[in-house]
Amino acid sequence: MICVILQVTVNKLQQKTEKPEVRYFTLERGINFETGGDRTVLCAWDGGSHINYRDGPVATPAAFIDAVKN
Repeated sequence: MICVILQVTVNKLQQKTEKPEVRYFTLERGINFETGGDRTVLCAWDGGSHINYRDGPVATPAAFIDAVKN
Protein backbone atom coordinates (compact mmCIF):
# COMPACT_ATOMS: atom_id res chain seq x y z
CA MET A 1 0.00 0.00 0.00
CA ILE A 2 1.07 3.57 -0.53
CA CYS A 3 0.06 6.83 1.10
CA VAL A 4 1.02 10.18 -0.39
CA ILE A 5 0.63 13.18 1.91
CA LEU A 6 0.60 16.72 0.56
CA GLN A 7 1.76 18.95 3.39
CA VAL A 8 0.04 22.29 2.99
CA THR A 9 -1.78 24.48 5.46
CA VAL A 10 -5.51 23.81 5.15
CA ASN A 11 -6.45 27.49 4.96
CA LYS A 12 -3.96 27.93 2.08
CA LEU A 13 -5.28 25.15 -0.18
CA GLN A 14 -6.53 27.70 -2.72
CA GLN A 15 -3.05 29.22 -3.10
CA LYS A 16 -0.78 27.72 -5.71
CA THR A 17 2.49 26.47 -4.28
CA GLU A 18 5.37 25.92 -6.68
CA LYS A 19 7.00 23.10 -4.74
CA PRO A 20 4.67 21.76 -2.05
CA GLU A 21 6.16 19.29 0.40
CA VAL A 22 5.06 15.73 -0.23
CA ARG A 23 5.68 12.67 1.94
CA TYR A 24 5.48 9.10 0.68
CA PHE A 25 4.74 6.14 2.94
CA THR A 26 4.50 2.47 2.04
CA LEU A 27 3.28 -0.62 3.82
CA GLU A 28 5.46 -3.39 2.52
CA ARG A 29 5.45 -7.13 2.82
CA GLY A 30 8.51 -8.45 4.58
CA ILE A 31 9.84 -11.57 6.23
CA ASN A 32 10.15 -12.08 9.97
CA PHE A 33 13.73 -13.33 10.20
CA GLU A 34 13.10 -15.06 13.54
CA THR A 35 10.10 -17.12 12.42
CA GLY A 36 10.41 -17.11 8.64
CA GLY A 37 6.80 -15.93 8.43
CA ASP A 38 5.33 -12.91 6.76
CA ARG A 39 5.20 -9.46 8.32
CA THR A 40 4.47 -5.93 7.22
CA VAL A 41 6.95 -3.07 7.39
CA LEU A 42 6.05 0.62 7.65
CA CYS A 43 8.40 2.50 5.31
CA ALA A 44 8.84 5.88 3.67
CA TRP A 45 10.67 7.41 0.75
CA ASP A 46 12.60 10.62 1.31
CA GLY A 47 14.19 11.83 -1.89
CA GLY A 48 16.04 8.77 -3.11
CA SER A 49 16.28 7.17 0.34
CA HIS A 50 14.16 4.24 1.49
CA ILE A 51 13.46 4.31 5.24
CA ASN A 52 12.22 1.35 7.31
CA TYR A 53 10.49 2.68 10.41
CA ARG A 54 9.25 -0.44 12.17
CA ASP A 55 7.04 -3.48 11.89
CA GLY A 56 3.83 -2.38 10.27
CA PRO A 57 0.21 -2.92 11.16
CA VAL A 58 -2.11 -5.51 9.65
CA ALA A 59 -2.51 -4.90 5.93
CA THR A 60 -5.77 -2.96 5.93
CA PRO A 61 -6.21 0.63 4.72
CA ALA A 62 -7.53 1.79 8.11
CA ALA A 63 -4.63 0.29 10.07
CA PHE A 64 -2.11 1.70 7.56
CA ILE A 65 -3.55 5.22 7.84
CA ASP A 66 -3.51 5.00 11.65
CA ALA A 67 0.15 3.94 11.57
CA VAL A 68 1.08 6.83 9.25
CA LYS A 69 -0.67 9.30 11.57
CA ASN A 70 1.48 8.13 14.48
